[in-house]
Amino acid sequence: MRCPRYLAGCFTVVLAFSAFAPLWAVGSPPTLSDASLAIVAQAGGKRLAEPYPLSPSGARVPYGSRVRLTVRAQDVDGDLIAVAASKRLPAGYLQEGLTEEELERDIGHYTILFDHGGSGDAVAGDGIWSREFVVPIDLYKSTERLHLPGTYILRLCAVDSAGNQSSRLDIPLEVVAPEASSGAPPVIERVWTEPEVVSGPPGTPYLLKARVRDADGDVVWVPAVLPEAEGSFQMADDGSLGDQVAGDGVYTRVRMIGDWFDVFGSTERRTEHIVVRAFDAAGNVSDPVTATVEARYDEGDPVLTAPLGAGPRVCDVWCSAHTITPLGVWRVTAQADSPDVYVVIYDIISGYYDLMLDDGCEWDAQRGDGIYSWGDHFRHEPPRLRPYVIYAVPKSGPPVTGAKVTVTLVVVKPSGTE
Repeated sequence: MRCPRYLAGCFTVVLAFSAFAPLWAVGSPPTLSDASLAIVAQAGGKRLAEPYPLSPSGARVPYGSRVRLTVRAQDVDGDLIAVAASKRLPAGYLQEGLTEEELERDIGHYTILFDHGGSGDAVAGDGIWSREFVVPIDLYKSTERLHLPGTYILRLCAVDSAGNQSSRLDIPLEVVAPEASSGAPPVIERVWTEPEVVSGPPGTPYLLKARVRDADGDVVWVPAVLPEAEGSFQMADDGSLGDQVAGDGVYTRVRMIGDWFDVFGSTERRTEHIVVRAFDAAGNVSDPVTATVEARYDEGDPVLTAPLGAGPRVCDVWCSAHTITPLGVWRVTAQADSPDVYVVIYDIISGYYDLMLDDGCEWDAQRGDGIYSWGDHFRHEPPRLRPYVIYAVPKSGPPVTGAKVTVTLVVVKPSGTE
């Protein structure tokens, strides 16, 4: 396979849990080894026929490329619970007003690797942890312009259930400045939702879509901003996040009413605005386009009020664990007894809704197999019960649901603590 010379290079990763180690250290710490890197897709999500390998001692990667990282994690006690990564931002962010300390902690950004057979991981449970991500790794949240190129440092660390951490593995990743063939900015031709009118109580799912045209074909980032919630999220055209057809120019994100807004005690109708922009590799930005979603909080919550038997049912719910220590990784999967449904998970403690996905990315192992997946990494979780409700609603028609399933995760103190 022929590849341009700028693909040659290396990569690094690291994460520190030093604040926890003095309290938890019991037994032998885990170890990390055999890190490898490969470019699996170009900017815009265009997959390579074969992954292009990179040296893990330092990698040069074109802006907007998708990279796969793998590392072997071993633990003699057999109680490995997480392989995680933090990132250090390039020095160029000093000119943006950040301090050295802020570069080091990357504004608290944090991610995990997987060993469940998804998101680039080949074999579940084989001790080789993996993750795919787009560089520059969606690090510095800004919706006004692209992230800076430069040398990012990924900092990997493995943690066991007693809080022991492996030696830190640093991998520098040089993100090459984006290039474009002309100065024409992208154009957002249309933003819409499916269904066309989104209106309902919290927990009502919908698709947000944007058709993007770019003369250069080098769109690298399509963010959506919720001004009222002061939040943002990324839209996808690579078959993930609810996108149906990869590479068709329609960027998609599956959302639901109430996932960004405080809805407790509210009985008012509320209009939520979503502003979409598109960026190309040269940093040109499209004109913003706004979509609106009406939330009817007075109509009740389907997770609490829908009568049993009124709609699709969830079944075969599986959890990776029933008890977990802080910093642990928890994954849950479910199936539904009907096709064309959304599977929703509801966090009773926080009142937060999220969607379980069957897209073969992140927590999900295989796209389209009917198994919907969701997960979380409990970073600073106090010991307590964490109950969740899982239910399914049809993609079209009223948001009715059948029998709901409640699963409870018990967050416990790590061994060796008082």
